[in-house]
Amino acid sequence: MTFTYLRTGSLGMSQPKKQGYGDSRVHLLLLRQCGCSPVYRSREMAARALVPFVMTDEIPDTIRTLLAKLPDCTDQCFRQNHIHGTLLQVFHLLQAFSDSKYRMNTYFQQELADVAACTKAKLWLAKRQNPCLVTRAVYIDILFLLTSCLDKPAKGNQPVLEHLGLWEEVRRIISGSELITGFPYTFTAPGLPQYLQSLTKLAIAAVWAVATQAGEQTRDVPVSFSQLLESSFPEVRLLTLEALLERFSATASGLGEKRLLPLLRNMGGTFLTLVMKENHPECLCKILRILHCMDPSEWLPQTEHCVHLTPKEFLIWTMDIASNERSEIQSEALRLASKVIAYHMQMCEETRDLVAPTLKQWAQLVVTSCGDHLPKESRLATAEVLTSTAPFFLTHPCPILGLQDTLALWKCVLTLLQSEEQVIRHAATETVMTALSQENICQSTEFAFCQVDASIALDLALAVLCDLLQQWDQLGPGLPVLLGWLLGEGDDLMVCVESVHQVEEDYLFEKTEVNFWAETLIFVKYLYKHLSRLLSKSSWCPLSPERLRHLQRTASEQCHLLSQLFRELPPAAEFLKTAEFTRLRIQEERTSACLRLLALLEGKQGDSPAAANQLTLPETETAC
Repeated sequence: MTFTYLRTGSLGMSQPKKQGYGDSRVHLLLLRQCGCSPVYRSREMAARALVPFVMTDEIPDTIRTLLAKLPDCTDQCFRQNHIHGTLLQVFHLLQAFSDSKYRMNTYFQQELADVAACTKAKLWLAKRQNPCLVTRAVYIDILFLLTSCLDKPAKGNQPVLEHLGLWEEVRRIISGSELITGFPYTFTAPGLPQYLQSLTKLAIAAVWAVATQAGEQTRDVPVSFSQLLESSFPEVRLLTLEALLERFSATASGLGEKRLLPLLRNMGGTFLTLVMKENHPECLCKILRILHCMDPSEWLPQTEHCVHLTPKEFLIWTMDIASNERSEIQSEALRLASKVIAYHMQMCEETRDLVAPTLKQWAQLVVTSCGDHLPKESRLATAEVLTSTAPFFLTHPCPILGLQDTLALWKCVLTLLQSEEQVIRHAATETVMTALSQENICQSTEFAFCQVDASIALDLALAVLCDLLQQWDQLGPGLPVLLGWLLGEGDDLMVCVESVHQVEEDYLFEKTEVNFWAETLIFVKYLYKHLSRLLSKSSWCPLSPERLRHLQRTASEQCHLLSQLFRELPPAAEFLKTAEFTRLRIQEERTSACLRLLALLEGKQGDSPAAANQLTLPETETAC
């Protein structure tokens, strides 16, 4: 019956209509009765449903009336369900009032100050005197909401909360809570997670308040972040880490305070210790992210003292996490490992030599983290990593990783630029813009320090890569790799072979797989254009005769196989076998472009960059 009424009332409130004063009073009476229900969900729904029936300017009086009905600590008999229902109504009304347009005016502050004064009379409900964790949690939520709203100074420049003595009461609640004294070893009770979360949020707010006012002096902090981070409950650790991450991230990005609060300085050792023993996935992810936000010079030298690992061993440990996980943890571990490597690369030669043996493993890790089959978060992390390390590994005047691994990283950039997801393409574009701004590149392009979109970035990336091959004097070893990219290295062709020989389906116009293939042809067009320009400038063939013949044989065999596969397609294959036909056409363009370049190399066929325009493009719009 209670649920039926609440659901009907909720539906009625979703369609505003004029109600008489008597009707409104009946609704309020029934909702308050539902607020005393023994069913938790009924009490929650009743509290939410009450809010629209109370005018905004009547909310403070209603809250004070509800608070006055709560029992005192000396009362012998009371029902926790009734207390819980009343507190939920207070909380939701207070939340609605704090979200109202009155928030910034004097009336709002004064009314909330009066409400805060009323809450002091019932503070026992937030302490251990109250045996029910569920009602304790809601009362603490009310206190937290009041502390976050009453953040403006009162008359005489004294904060309202200090004037009322509420912060002092909050500090007493925290000091006497289980966050300080701990729980019994086997303690379990209804509402424990909710209570821990509410108490932790209030404790963090109290710590920030003290730290902000005290400056360098933080002796009056009711609980330290180290104590919260050492809690055996993941709910406490996670909320604490989220609050810390917000501060460290804001400082690192320049969006927050330029300097960390004294309370947050020298915490590198704490996070190092935590990251090695944390077994909760979300908490581990947050710790890795915090370490990434911090300057490695603040914590990397402490690895031996804190976790008994050398900086190199810690880097290997981080990369192992990135290799073994396939989740958000993997992305954060990859970001952290890359930042550590970049830090070492900026140091002296001895420090660079320290991480040199791990660079190949790192490069392989980056390459395996950019595939289209991986989650978006993983590919975004890869794009960020490539951007942050571009000056060291993508555009360095001397390829530190060696040519093959350097080209593999460039292939990652090109793959991400062809992603179907705009956010991935945009992130990869940042990598290209970083490359264009480097000293050995910016002189040869008019796009240095310019904002470009992904479609232009793909063209520019290939131009930069061809320029770098000349700077490195690696055109001979690098050209076969780029020709392999152009040819497609047979991957798409094997899919075509399997698809063509499948049993035909009973339906026509299956086009679900061909909507986003324009990027592949655009890539082929741009790569052909830049390679033909590069080879046209060269007065000699950078490939050995044996290597040239091998590439010609591979391309010719692929061309022959394509002809055979086209013959095996049914009539009107563009409709009956749309996906397979499109794959074959793309591979045909790849093979044709490769054969042209090989002919140019052999000197059998004259060609020019303008021939790039002969490549056909589908009518699909380019992704930008």
